[in-house]
Amino acid sequence: MSDCPDDTDLAGFLNDSLGADRLALVSGHVDGCSECQGRLDRLTEQASGAVARYKELSSGVLPDARSGGVASTPEDATLIVGGKPAAPVFVGLPRVPGFEVLREIGRGGMGIVYKARHRRLNRLVALKMILAGASADSRVVQRFLFEGEVLARAQHPQVVQVFEVDTYDGPNHVPVPYLAMELLEGGSLSRKLRATNDGAAPRLTPREAAELLEGIARAVHAAHLQGIIHRDLKPGNILFASADFGTPNPDLKPGSGDKKTVAASGASRTTLRTPNLALPKVTDFGLAKFTQESGADLTQTGQIVGTPHYMAPEQAAGDRRIGPAVDVYALGAILFECLAGRPPFIGTEPLSVMMKVVNEQPPDVRSFRPEVPRDLAAVTMKCLAKDPARRYVSAEALADDLRRFLDDRPTKARPVTNFERLWLSIKRNPSVAGLLALLAIVLCVAFVTFGSMWARAEEKARREESLKQLAEGATIRAKDAMTETQKREAQLVFRRAVNWCEEGRLDEGLELFVRAAELAVELGDENLERVVRINLAAWERDLPLPRHRFQHTEQPRLAAFHPDGKHLVTAGRSRELYLWDIASRKRVRTYKPTLQLSRTALGFAPKLLTYWTVAVSPDGLTIAAGGTDASLTLWETSLDRPAEEVSPVGTFDAFDADVRKIQGRDLSLWTMAFSTDRVLWTSDAANGLRRWDLTDPRNPVSKRFVPKSGANGATLQIMVASPDGQKLYTGDRAGWVREWDGTTGTELSRWPTKGWITDIALSPDGRRVAVTGPNGFVRVIDLVTSREVLELSLAGAYGNGVAFTQKQPFLAASDGDGNVRFWHRDTGQPIGIPLRFHGEVTRMRFRPGTDEFAVPAGNSVYLCTAPDPPCDLISAGRGVRIRGLDFSPTGDRLAVADDRTFDLFDPRTRKRVPTTLDPDNDALTVRFDASAERPRVFRGTRDGLDWFAVPNGKKVEPVPSLGLGRVHRLEPLRDGTALFVMGSTLVARYDAATLKASKSRPPAQTLPAGVELSAIAARPDGGEVFVAFGDSAAVLAGDTLTPLREWAIGDEVLDARYTPSGDKILLAMRANAAELRDARTGARVGPQMPHERAVAGVAISPNGAILVTASRDGNARFWDAATNLPLGTPLRHAGPVTHVAFAPDGGHIATGTGTGHVTLWDIPPKPRKGTLEELRETFGKKEHSEKAPAQ
Repeated sequence: MSDCPDDTDLAGFLNDSLGADRLALVSGHVDGCSECQGRLDRLTEQASGAVARYKELSSGVLPDARSGGVASTPEDATLIVGGKPAAPVFVGLPRVPGFEVLREIGRGGMGIVYKARHRRLNRLVALKMILAGASADSRVVQRFLFEGEVLARAQHPQVVQVFEVDTYDGPNHVPVPYLAMELLEGGSLSRKLRATNDGAAPRLTPREAAELLEGIARAVHAAHLQGIIHRDLKPGNILFASADFGTPNPDLKPGSGDKKTVAASGASRTTLRTPNLALPKVTDFGLAKFTQESGADLTQTGQIVGTPHYMAPEQAAGDRRIGPAVDVYALGAILFECLAGRPPFIGTEPLSVMMKVVNEQPPDVRSFRPEVPRDLAAVTMKCLAKDPARRYVSAEALADDLRRFLDDRPTKARPVTNFERLWLSIKRNPSVAGLLALLAIVLCVAFVTFGSMWARAEEKARREESLKQLAEGATIRAKDAMTETQKREAQLVFRRAVNWCEEGRLDEGLELFVRAAELAVELGDENLERVVRINLAAWERDLPLPRHRFQHTEQPRLAAFHPDGKHLVTAGRSRELYLWDIASRKRVRTYKPTLQLSRTALGFAPKLLTYWTVAVSPDGLTIAAGGTDASLTLWETSLDRPAEEVSPVGTFDAFDADVRKIQGRDLSLWTMAFSTDRVLWTSDAANGLRRWDLTDPRNPVSKRFVPKSGANGATLQIMVASPDGQKLYTGDRAGWVREWDGTTGTELSRWPTKGWITDIALSPDGRRVAVTGPNGFVRVIDLVTSREVLELSLAGAYGNGVAFTQKQPFLAASDGDGNVRFWHRDTGQPIGIPLRFHGEVTRMRFRPGTDEFAVPAGNSVYLCTAPDPPCDLISAGRGVRIRGLDFSPTGDRLAVADDRTFDLFDPRTRKRVPTTLDPDNDALTVRFDASAERPRVFRGTRDGLDWFAVPNGKKVEPVPSLGLGRVHRLEPLRDGTALFVMGSTLVARYDAATLKASKSRPPAQTLPAGVELSAIAARPDGGEVFVAFGDSAAVLAGDTLTPLREWAIGDEVLDARYTPSGDKILLAMRANAAELRDARTGARVGPQMPHERAVAGVAISPNGAILVTASRDGNARFWDAATNLPLGTPLRHAGPVTHVAFAPDGGHIATGTGTGHVTLWDIPPKPRKGTLEELRETFGKKEHSEKAPAQ
């Protein structure tokens, strides 16, 4: 043909001596011209080497060695954009000397592979030949032979192994090159993905994909080290050594991590760890390129080689300056497809795919498969970076990052957070992480537990004291918490001890006090120990004296003392009377009754007999008794005879026949009394008396006497004779008290009371009688005024007995609840703690000339002693309220003002001091002048302020009041320099010597309407004055009375006192408590000091150690100033306590009540001495002997 190249051009084509432009033109023509191809065959000559043979062919020799049918190029074959078109392919099995070609196993865009057997080595190999056969372009042949050279150089366990590179004589004896390579029958990665991933679903797990690509990357890096760039990496060029994809590799140990390093090629290490993947190998280096240092490149200028889906952007753009980065990109594209099931870019035409590769950003692999780990996705996207500089610097770097991912370590492709770094570390070292987690859990639990204890300890400690150092360790805080708990336990034990003592459970309360002392010692709390020991000493004084027990076989009901005071007669349900020697507590006589028989089913038996009354004649010679037998029985005492059993002198009918005939009449003999040695009075079974003349005890003469109201009234229940026998006093079941003439038997007077009278007593002076009964009260009647002067409660118990003491001014009563109580007979003030007994307590009777008494209780009679008086009554009052009381500066006078008059007493003698002046009863308060050189009393009245000298003042001297109006509080300074006066709304300061006022003013700018001043107190140095009004208070300057600060108290203050140091102030509150407050800030100091009703008055000892409160609940109380804890017993009164004052020497206090009583009390005793062991022995648990009080 005219346009065919000449022989020179064809020879240059074969010898590669043409220029680039001419070479491309000739090559393209030859591929499509059969005539020129024949000419090339004829120009080809036989040579010794396969590549050299083709290079030495002349343009005139072009043998035609092709045979077979024509085949088309597969769509996914490697493309060489800008290269010559492919020649027709003829199908058929070649005949290669030394090999038995068995079958075709695959073909690509430029090559074909056969399965063959090497005859000499009897080994199966893969024979790879050029698809165009003998007609292939010389560059194709060179590229083919170049692949063999590359495979020979890039030795690596995961690069396919080449056994032989040679040629054989094809048709027309034209040499045809071939490669004898390692036979890989496991198929390609592409086939495997297509075979198992219908619909482009992901085939490999992230870990399998990472392990697969790690090995491939290391193989590619081995090639890179030899200066070789593959340029056509794709799933189709990755073959597997085994056909059983997914079965373990027998040459690898699972997870062993063994490294296979090809030292000869300088390849990096490769680690094969996934046992369920056959060993993949890289093949098809036909488009490989040597780096510049290697100097070889068989690609023509302008050619774009590779597979579009896996091309790097610079490769698709035709940039000849390509390096290892293109292979890194291809590895990333393969990893992407292994994870996502598709390449990063897809399209219908190769050119469209290449345009996407160049111009578009690859999609995130996690958008196709969200479960792909972020680290692996980051590795993938780093490989696919558009800029080669942003990809991994080498395939080895990629392999190393994949290894980091597989080892659960942070990758370099994606920065990780500390949490992710920790999680990866845990995954790498699960055992260590588990131990650390367990340790962390233990530490967290310990921290939370310990923190909770710490918080509780800090909260408790904050209530009592501030922590000295916030940085102290947990041990100190725990110790503080324990200390605080022990403090609370100690105070709880202390308060329970106080409560039990106040309830009369003295033994138990004192034992608890000892326990509180032990706790205080353990705590090192000296104040608490001191307070406990003071209470032990104070309550110990209230312990009843040892009682003597006279035990009976059956319940005794009554007792009577022999006039000699040495013997005791008892009687009850035993049908016998007993005489006891008090000193030895032995029974010395038994008085037998007259035998009375009663008919029973078994015959006759002694009648049941209970004695209700017994009496001993004043001369002690006769004993009389009566009871349920309606008889009077008499015995001689027989003290001068040795007989132990005494028979009666006689038994006589106690009642007249007409009384016996009354239907329903109780015929028991209930009461009797001797008026003289030979005159005995008894009840008559009605409301009258019967007089017995016992001049002849064997033949007594009796006579009945009836009251003025007539006979047959309510049964007379009890009687008592006056000491001289001139008067008799009786009580009946209708509640009448009658006075009878003890000589004539006539009724003299009568007084009504409320309810049944079970017992009656006459005071030693004969001026009062006391009665009790089932209604639970004791009532005292003044026989002179015929008025009931006292009504005393038995706390709801049935009143059984009542009696006056012989020496102390007390009144005693027994009740059905087992108590014996004492009161001051003039005021009704409770005395001491009730004595407690087991069983019902009946009538008590006092031993002649003593304050000992006998009382039946249970199955015994007890000989007991009345308590000592806890205080001294200065004035029983006139039944009107005390308005004010104060000690003189010297302590030898006590001024008292009530609603009627003014009195002056000597506290030492407890006597009234006569005064020459009897001021009117207008006083609202009184205070002594604080200067001993001015013996006078200031008095606040409804009209203002006045004063008078004591005790010999002639008149009352008025003082200008400055509009104060009613003056109801006075506060002199201790140094005698000033007197502060409180009116209804104004406060004034006076010079105490001249009584000139400096000024008066209200304590606040505005006082609420209707609110008056209620309390005033001056600091001892006179610097400040406290004034209370409503529920507020103001602190004023002492010299000018200008307000300094105002406090919101929250309750009405009824009285106030500064401590001697002036740093605290004691407030009496209407809300049933007293409070100690900081004088500067107004903050409460320590716990409240509670009462059951309003606290009306307060006082502080001169040394500031003891506080005193006076309450309208009828009690005053001592408190320890250091702890606000109570000291000793409550100071019980018969009415509301409204005033209290400390003596200047601090040894005692005076109290005044709303009923007009003024009483002196000693301060609590000193702390009880003794070791804790001694205290335990004294107050600990013990069995009570007969001498011990029954509890």
